[in-house]
Amino acid sequence: MPVNPCSSAGFDIGQSLSKMLKAPMYRRQSSVVESTYANARHQSQHSGSVDHADSLYSKDFVLFVSPMKPSRQSILRLLALVHVGLLALASHAQTRPSAASILQQQEAAMPQAVPKAATPVIVAPESRSVAPVDGGARVRVRSIRFVGGEGWAQEAELAEWVRPSIGQMLSTADLMALIERVSQSLKSRGWMLAQAYLPPQDVTSGDIEVRLMPGMLDGGLEGIVVSGAQRVSAERIRAMVAAPMRAQQGRLNAQQLEEGLLRAAELSGVNATASLARGVQPGSSRLTIETQEAPSVGGGITLDNFGGPYTGVERATGLLTLNSPLGLGDSLLFNAVGSSGIAMLTTQLSVPVGSDGLKLGGSLTTLRYRVGGDLADLGLKGRALMLGLNANYPLYLTPSYKLRARVGLDRKSFVDSAAGELLGDKVAQVLSLGLNGQISDGLWGESLNDWSLSLDRGHMDLSRLPAVLEQDQAGPRTHGDFHKWLYSLKRLQPLAGRWVAQLSLNGQQAARNLESSEKFSLGGNSGIRAYPGGEGAGDSGMVASLTVSHPWVWPTSSHRLEMSGFYDWGRIRVHHSGDQVIDSATGRNTYSLSGVGLGLNLSQPGAWSLALTWARALGGNPGRSTDGNNSDGKASRSRLLLALNVEF
Repeated sequence: MPVNPCSSAGFDIGQSLSKMLKAPMYRRQSSVVESTYANARHQSQHSGSVDHADSLYSKDFVLFVSPMKPSRQSILRLLALVHVGLLALASHAQTRPSAASILQQQEAAMPQAVPKAATPVIVAPESRSVAPVDGGARVRVRSIRFVGGEGWAQEAELAEWVRPSIGQMLSTADLMALIERVSQSLKSRGWMLAQAYLPPQDVTSGDIEVRLMPGMLDGGLEGIVVSGAQRVSAERIRAMVAAPMRAQQGRLNAQQLEEGLLRAAELSGVNATASLARGVQPGSSRLTIETQEAPSVGGGITLDNFGGPYTGVERATGLLTLNSPLGLGDSLLFNAVGSSGIAMLTTQLSVPVGSDGLKLGGSLTTLRYRVGGDLADLGLKGRALMLGLNANYPLYLTPSYKLRARVGLDRKSFVDSAAGELLGDKVAQVLSLGLNGQISDGLWGESLNDWSLSLDRGHMDLSRLPAVLEQDQAGPRTHGDFHKWLYSLKRLQPLAGRWVAQLSLNGQQAARNLESSEKFSLGGNSGIRAYPGGEGAGDSGMVASLTVSHPWVWPTSSHRLEMSGFYDWGRIRVHHSGDQVIDSATGRNTYSLSGVGLGLNLSQPGAWSLALTWARALGGNPGRSTDGNNSDGKASRSRLLLALNVEF
């Protein structure tokens, strides 16, 4: 909704301006631009990673001026100025940027965490000699009793494995083969060093005793050797690996070892593998964790044309990552974005707590903007501040399946002004509860699936400017409590001849009308690429994309060239209630957008990349303005995007 602090004033100029602000051009553009913040936050939360841009804290570098309640006379002077400026620009259907919209669009370019590959376990199994069996050449088996499996082997499974042999005449070789099958069955249950064997005994009666050895860690969990650790302490890595195995009291289980290695590998800048060797104690093995650490400092600089027409199309983005600066497997990230009208800084901190994989994080994002271009004379500027705290916990980790839980709490504030007077001052507090995971499968090749689902419950406070609150209560009634579901799904599918397909779906479903900063939008680089950011904004919506790509090694063996084609489709519901006036050329509350395009990416992995994307809209835009323009004030059906990234 547009911010109109004078909508209830009883003066002619105020009433005139109120009517102007309700006109399709102004209302649509303000709502569309501000709503893009919600879409970027959705993309940040659902990246398949546990450390997101909305889960950090840092030192705030912005000097804030305490807002003062404007007088009625100053409001009228301000609105008269804005009125004249907007009337002069009405024929161009341009959009008034806001703090919420600019923060959303910049966060859409935040770096996304790449899931680590499954950690291999290198196993060197021990061989064991089998004691000879006394008795005749063949014996009728009457019973088989297992000894040594208490607490780790299942009696019912053991009995089922040997049931076909009960009552049969077996030779010594048959008994050895039976015992070997029991050993292999135990290994298939994760006891990778388990052994079944026959102790010296008289088996002529047909009653046979089988001894079981699970395979023990030499020196127990405290005997785990960690090599290669430098910044992250060996004690922390050992504790992470050992945590899933504590209940087994030193017995070695493959699934639990893999889970411990995956927990250790989620420490910032750490990759861990395991090797086993014969231990000092009989029946034991020595476990060595070999670690490789990423560089302590990493990052990159990106130049692109993803910005908006009023705050600068050309942008520069800088990323600086510190791996384990505290020696705990923690991470500290700084992301700065700058253009002709924007200065933004995001700081992330994530710290592991305990040995079970719990991570606590915090964030602080600060932004200042000033509008230029055709709107420069209006003196539009603003600031945004977002503070977040979160906790992430791995519920289940295997090389093929991963499931994590996340809890987050955010406080977001947005202040906009023109000619030194307030146009908007809103605060939102949001609690987020979510699950996310990855699944690897062998369907038509080795494929990877990422998914997420979260529930946001929050409170939107518009009461800081009473006139804005009054206008809201007479219209969409977005002030107060709200909740919405957010979801995402992505699949990477290998095809024939090195072709790869990526299918993705993301969206949100709201339960009531939402204020513009909480809306979802279809357009932008993370949505329908043929439309600008903020296009197709609404309370509920979804975007589905299909991208097919093929890599080549070119022009040298150290370079990679990738060509791709894509199709994007999305559907939006502008207002949940459906009873609001839709300020567009068609007045439709629900509609779809789609587009196609081509991409070209040339890179030297680990050093630089250059990406070129061309996208074109399919069909019309039912949400276009009455002048036929998109949310950026242009009627173009094609977009050409360029990005250069240099890593260090």
